[in-house]
Amino acid sequence: MSASLFLALSCTSSPPDDASGLSLPVALEAAEAEYGVPRDLLATLAYAETRFNPHLEELETHLGSHPEARFGVMGLTGEQSPGGPTLDSAAACLGREPATLIHDPGLNVLGAACVLEQASRELGEGELVREADWAEVVGWFSGSDDGSGQASYVRQVYRLMESGFAVRTPQGDWIEVEPREVDLPMLDLDFRASGDSSLISNFVAASSSNYTNQSRGSGDIDTIVVHTAQGSYTSVYNWFANSSANASAHYVIRSSDGEITQMVWEE
Repeated sequence: MSASLFLALSCTSSPPDDASGLSLPVALEAAEAEYGVPRDLLATLAYAETRFNPHLEELETHLGSHPEARFGVMGLTGEQSPGGPTLDSAAACLGREPATLIHDPGLNVLGAACVLEQASRELGEGELVREADWAEVVGWFSGSDDGSGQASYVRQVYRLMESGFAVRTPQGDWIEVEPREVDLPMLDLDFRASGDSSLISNFVAASSSNYTNQSRGSGDIDTIVVHTAQGSYTSVYNWFANSSANASAHYVIRSSDGEITQMVWEE
C-alpha cells in the first residue's frame, strides 16, 4: 500500500432490486452477493466505525458542514473528506440520494460495499477471496491520506475480526462475527509506533498546521486535559491529521478497549 491513495470512483454497478428497507443482516448478505465484499468484513467495518449506531439525530446538522462527520452505520465520510468513501460517492454508486443512505441502514451497507468493490478494481487488486486480501482497500476505506493512519486502521479492523464479536444493534438486529485467524499480507505502509511507552499502539502525525512546538521538557507538563470526541476513533485522528481542523491532541484513545494513537510529541 502506498502512503496515500486517492481514487476517483465511477458508477458502474447497480443495487439489488428492492434494496430499500433491508435489515442489517439481510443487507450484509446482499452486499456480499452483489459486490463480492465479504459479509464479515463489512460487519467488522461497521462495528469499528459506529458500533452499528448511525446517531441520526446528531448527523442531520452536520451534512455538508463537518468533514469529520461520518454518516450511517458504515461511517461514510462527508463530501469534504480528504479520502475514503464519501456519502456522495456511495449514493452515486447506488443511484440514490445521499439522504437515503443516512436514514436506511441497509442502503448504507450496500453503498459502502459498492464503493469498496470499485476501489478494489481501481487499485488493481484482482480477485479478492479471503478477508485479508482486502487489506489495502480497507486502508483506503479509513479515509486517511497518511500511510500510518491507514496502517493503524487496517490493524484495528482485523484485530476486531480476529477477536470476533456478537452484538444487538440499536435497530434490534443480532450481528455476529466468529473469531478467526487473519493472515495479513505484507503491506508497504509508513507505520511507526512510539518508542516512549509500551502503552502507545500507533503514531499518526497530526498536521503541523494544527499545533505549535513549545520545545518543552516532560517536567514542564503539569496538566492533562481530557476531551470526549463525538465520532469514531478513526474519524478523530483523521480529522486531526487534516490541516483544516485547526485543532489536535497528543493522544486519541479508543473507548472500546483503550487502544492509544499518539498524534503530537509531548514537546
